[in-house]
Amino acid sequence: MDLASYICLFGELPAKPDIIFDSPDQEKLFQAIKLRYKSISNWLEMWLLDYTYPEEYLAKIQVFKPEAKFSLANYELAKTVYPRTKNPFLLKFNSPESLWFGIEHQFSNIALELSGITGYPEIIGKRKGITSQLKALEVLAEKECPPEIEGKAQPDEDFLLGNLMAEAVSIATVDPNFEEKSYTPYIKAWRHALSYTRDCPQLQLASVHPITGKLIITEKHKKLPKM
Repeated sequence: MDLASYICLFGELPAKPDIIFDSPDQEKLFQAIKLRYKSISNWLEMWLLDYTYPEEYLAKIQVFKPEAKFSLANYELAKTVYPRTKNPFLLKFNSPESLWFGIEHQFSNIALELSGITGYPEIIGKRKGITSQLKALEVLAEKECPPEIEGKAQPDEDFLLGNLMAEAVSIATVDPNFEEKSYTPYIKAWRHALSYTRDCPQLQLASVHPITGKLIITEKHKKLPKM
């Protein structure tokens, strides 16, 4: 498949899980996650496929633009690393485009798990959760793999981004041109997406309570339920 086909599939993520929704809030959250992916795919269509959308619509999905830039950075990094990798689990994909989609598909499944739709919810304050990710990102900025990535970047396909980042770190340590043109811009795009999400009141972490099925949304000064 070509890039346009993968972007189209991206816009349909996440796939509906093979479950019966336990509550209206569970289905509501699933649709909200789908809206996020659809909005990001529209930005990618504009940047990579020269699509156009009305300004009014773009204003509505503006909040997802930094995440779309991070997804674009994932694609650009996959495109740069793929021809140079010898990692057998990255090479299971037949193109950089399919590798990129594989990473994004895995992210969408993780989103369903952490939201409590298909797994046990991770109920944590938005700022606390993102701060820990930013700390891990600073380790990556020094061209080292943080423990949470290093531990998952074992020789299996369980965590595709971990494998990709391990390869990128290895290349960046010996190739200044790759570090300047590919690795550093990637880290910046990731950092911007995280910082924007942390500071944007329109973007909150959401999950469904495993017992009541009620929607739990992080908000400033809001006490989250203990699990």
